[in-house]
Amino acid sequence: MNTYNAQQKSALEKKKDIYIPIEEELKRILKQNEKVTYWGSLSKSFDFPEIDKQLERSYVFLPKKLKKRLLDIKGLVEELKSINHYSIAENVILNNFEKALKVCYGEKGVVKYENPDEGIFHYEFPKPYEILRYELATRKTIDSMIESPYENIQFYESILNSYDEPLIIELPELYEDRSIGEGEFIAEFFDFSDELYEHEQIKFKREIYEEIIQEINGALKELMIIFKYINTKYEQDKY
Repeated sequence: MNTYNAQQKSALEKKKDIYIPIEEELKRILKQNEKVTYWGSLSKSFDFPEIDKQLERSYVFLPKKLKKRLLDIKGLVEELKSINHYSIAENVILNNFEKALKVCYGEKGVVKYENPDEGIFHYEFPKPYEILRYELATRKTIDSMIESPYENIQFYESILNSYDEPLIIELPELYEDRSIGEGEFIAEFFDFSDELYEHEQIKFKREIYEEIIQEINGALKELMIIFKYINTKYEQDKY
């Protein structure tokens, strides 16, 4: 077999065994991310079994630009995993609910113990706050509150009704002539969505996600250049 035939055989084998499987994996991931909500994108997991396999094979030669794209993607995925957006969302939701309780219950609803000399500062909030904190331990609850805000009124009402004793809610004077439930008041006037999506870490995680998608598209473009080269130099002769 002459040198050209050997190069042709090697190029076509690489296309079949390396480049096409990588392309299929990247396209599959893009397909899975076509209709993902902003919040949903933060929970997306990225697995690259084929790419991992090829990168781990020391004898496999990958063009420099393609290899860099693939390594950059894997690095970004690890960075994406490092930010716990559920923990951030939980804190934002609880903080807003705490503010709402203070408005609805008045300051009497918050018992505060302080002993500055001993460095003790303890805050005890109404039981609904504790119930909500327990509920937010499940990602499903957080997802529901963020993705389906219209359900928050009923959710807040159920939390408030879980209290053992009747509570006297002190709504602001603004609502003396208007019938409004506590759940509706909290959902409408203590909406946490703006604060959540403006949170620096949430925005940063979304940017990482978008960069991953951008790098995947970049890697696919590199593969198209490789395919074009192989087709022009070797496949046209074969057929």
